[in-house]
Amino acid sequence: MFSDVPPEHWAAGTIAWAVEHGVAKGYDDGTFRPNDTVTEAEFLAMLINAHRPPMPGKYQHWADPYYAFAEEMNWPVEGAHEIIKRSVEIPRVRVAEIVAAADGVNDRGDDAIRYLIRKGLAKGKKPGEASVESFAGDDLLTRAEAVAFIRNLKESGLKVLKARPN
Repeated sequence: MFSDVPPEHWAAGTIAWAVEHGVAKGYDDGTFRPNDTVTEAEFLAMLINAHRPPMPGKYQHWADPYYAFAEEMNWPVEGAHEIIKRSVEIPRVRVAEIVAAADGVNDRGDDAIRYLIRKGLAKGKKPGEASVESFAGDDLLTRAEAVAFIRNLKESGLKVLKARPN
């Protein structure tokens, strides 16, 4: 499917799933760049695209509709008011905070990670070890990890995006 994702790549099937379901797409040069890190805007788009149809309309920035939705849902996204933050690579702990918010919970930091693990929405990076430490919250998320994470969310019960309480 992509020149840089051989069939034996650990995320090849998940990347194919993500493309098929409109969660993510490749680049014009025929690559997916699975090891590239994901920005807040890219992760937000993937998460929302996995749960609802594309948002039509004309926008100044490609991520505007995603941030408008996130703001309406009271999710903790930094790029809603500081556009420069949209292109900042996102650490896994911020992903946990956004996903917890999308499940209707107002948790931050390690509490958000614990929530995802407890609900079965996330695991650690080490097989068989689901803990805050193995989640590696300070690590940046790659494109391959992002689509794997989102697929796991869909298959583990995050079916509807919810608003985060104040």
